[in-house]
Amino acid sequence: MYIHHHKQLFSNFPIQQTVKASIVIPVKNEETYIEDLLNSLKGQVDLSGNKIDYVYFEILILANNCTDETVNLIKEFKKKNDEINLYLEEVTLDAEEANIGYVRKTLMDLAYARLCTNGGGIILTTDGDTIVSKEWICQNMAEIEKGADAVGGRILLKENEWEGLDKGSAFFHKKDEEYQLLIAELEAKILENFDHGKCCHHQHFNGSFAVTTECYKKSGGIPLVTHLEDCAMSD
Repeated sequence: MYIHHHKQLFSNFPIQQTVKASIVIPVKNEETYIEDLLNSLKGQVDLSGNKIDYVYFEILILANNCTDETVNLIKEFKKKNDEINLYLEEVTLDAEEANIGYVRKTLMDLAYARLCTNGGGIILTTDGDTIVSKEWICQNMAEIEKGADAVGGRILLKENEWEGLDKGSAFFHKKDEEYQLLIAELEAKILENFDHGKCCHHQHFNGSFAVTTECYKKSGGIPLVTHLEDCAMSD
């Protein structure tokens, strides 16, 4: 499961003993959104609204084949927020490896190995163009503490993204969401009979995904695919 070819990535940044969650983010040319994402991670709070202590999580960012200001923006953010366990590696990958499936697998395998040195923990992942909710970390942890092995989160369009859709696309997107949610509701009713708990939604994508190290190991990790790696793993 572990990708030995890139085992030296982040080796200059040993995991802190207090870290229980490793957040991995693959990025490529995300200068428009990356600061918003980092600020949303900086502002994480617990279920009572208290700021989460940064000692409990780390952020691993792998920037691949970037040609814009993404890397410089991340470095600048790190300088201003040195108290956050944020670690950046920049790589140039060849054509066979320069895909989201390979990059995210590399990151999650590395996070798994790092957390195992601390006795295990939770691997979380999101995307460079995403803004996570202020309770994103603690909500994922809360579901895992209740017994979940993996947690998917709802992914919603930003307001400007909605405004950018033509009427036809917006209509079909809305109807597809309604349809998928109804399927999830039906599945939840069926699963109740098998004591599997209730599914709140249908989305299990890497815009918001968390998994325990134990489950990650048992599942074999992310299959080596070029794209839709989230679907490949959840299946």
